[in-house]
Amino acid sequence: MTLKDLRKKDVIRADNGDNLGRADDLEFEESTAAVSQIILYGRPRFFGLAGRQPDLLIPWKDILQIGNDVILVRIEGGQEWTRPRGPFHQFGI
Repeated sequence: MTLKDLRKKDVIRADNGDNLGRADDLEFEESTAAVSQIILYGRPRFFGLAGRQPDLLIPWKDILQIGNDVILVRIEGGQEWTRPRGPFHQFGI
């Protein structure tokens, strides 16, 4: 599987079914060349004029399964990956 293939897959939380977005990039460990986490870039705020939300970093160990269409991930021990939501979150801001 290539990064191009991963970028087409939605990242879904296994506990509640939330769609977190799509995998945008990978991070590797320098010493072993193993994938350490997938990166989902933050969504633009106010059409990109107000910057972006923080990037979402998901450790590779928290990936449960990579399927044909989705990547299932889990949350461990109180860890939260939700992005901050402003008062206009329903408009993508």
